[in-house]
Amino acid sequence: MFTIKTGLIIPTRNRPKELYSTLQFFSKKRIKFFKIIIVDSSDGNLKKEIINICSKFNVKLYFSKPSTSQQRNIGLQKLIKNKLEFIMFLDDDLKFFNNSFNIMNSHIEKYKFKYSGFSFNNTNLQKKSLLEKIKLSLFIQKIGLYSPDSGRVLNNGWQTKIHNLKKNIESQWLPTACAIFKKDIIIDKYFDKSFGSYSYLEDLDFSLQINPERQNIFLVVANAKFSHLKEVIRTSFIFGYYEYFNRYKIVKKFDLKKISFFFMAFCRIILTVFSIFNNYQNIFKLFGNVTAIIICILFD
Repeated sequence: MFTIKTGLIIPTRNRPKELYSTLQFFSKKRIKFFKIIIVDSSDGNLKKEIINICSKFNVKLYFSKPSTSQQRNIGLQKLIKNKLEFIMFLDDDLKFFNNSFNIMNSHIEKYKFKYSGFSFNNTNLQKKSLLEKIKLSLFIQKIGLYSPDSGRVLNNGWQTKIHNLKKNIESQWLPTACAIFKKDIIIDKYFDKSFGSYSYLEDLDFSLQINPERQNIFLVVANAKFSHLKEVIRTSFIFGYYEYFNRYKIVKKFDLKKISFFFMAFCRIILTVFSIFNNYQNIFKLFGNVTAIIICILFD
């Protein structure tokens, strides 16, 4: 299986049960990696639990401050000099379908000379909010603010989601929750540590470092499925701030369209205002959004 030639990097924080479940899955399925690296940023006693788990499964363990970007970078530094064909990034709280790795293996064997990276298919169901419905409206598509096609990166800096696919797609970016890259193409790449401890959009930034021309160089395999066990609550001021601040950094870094970014950001802020009536906690995210936009304008 491709995993024999793959270094696996799992950043984790305060989730010993989820990490144990992931490593136990690999053990039961006899899925062997060239090397598994866990980079932990847990607190207190939970750190001790992580140490015990890594010892039980005989995997390499390193420590870091809380930052998914920095944790992934540490994993990269430890693996990049090894004789590997692939490097895989994995969140610590995923649940794979029984045949997911076999299906992924067959696609990598068939297409490894065609694509630079591969991703499993996130099967989490997501409700279509008012914002999602508006984003997918014909008017929004006509003016180029969003696209109904999965895996696109638009000129305004927004990427289209990748989940619940019915068939394989060629993609311009990959979510690093569960992605495999050819080692040779990421040998000089890194995750941007300035994206904050939550590291929102680090995967989009990483994909664009590999693929600045936004070509279809990645493959998402529909039948290689997983589900995300932990849903991140995205209503805080900090998330709202980095949601726009990090995206604007990407717009500037890869020479995308600033005017389109601000127009899309304004439209989304208006919708967030209305969403407060359904969830008052969105007011904190709104304040974060507005703060980020003001800083982007003032310090551009």
